[in-house]
Amino acid sequence: MSETTEPSRLDGAEPPPQRAAAALRFDPGTDPAPRVVAAGFGTMAEAILRRAREAGVPEVTSPLAPVLARVPPGQAIPAALFEVVARIMALALELDRQMAGGLAGRARGPDLAARWGLASGADSPAGAGSSGGAGAPAGSRSGPVRGGGGSWDTPPGGSAPPGRPDPDDGRSQA
Repeated sequence: MSETTEPSRLDGAEPPPQRAAAALRFDPGTDPAPRVVAAGFGTMAEAILRRAREAGVPEVTSPLAPVLARVPPGQAIPAALFEVVARIMALALELDRQMAGGLAGRARGPDLAARWGLASGADSPAGAGSSGGAGAPAGSRSGPVRGGGGSWDTPPGGSAPPGRPDPDDGRSQA
């Protein structure tokens, strides 16, 4: 995930916006919840996005990116983010299906984002996830999400999906 953030400065001067990005991995067979495999701001975010593009991994524009970029790599996403991340990953799977079928994922991304209730940026498709890529093992679902404008004030409520332990309960630490 990625987004442009604007850190504050004490001298009042406006610093340049800083991009945030996070790459997620989720293998329902082994992972109790999606995990952050790479995250960072600025040049680290650019490197994550570059590697994803090189691997052909679709991107999602989301204001959630700065939140996920603060999750240490290897850690499961917070339970409060399960619902929104599930929507993003479902969107990524749909984009994968479109691209595998010969459809242009970038042409359909904004339509899919609207269908799933996600905003997409003007310069990026909505979508996240691809087989492998962006540092994830082959066969896993992973992808970067790049943030667009806007704010993300309140995480959606939620708990672990049925049959999956809550990663915050201490049973499924990385």
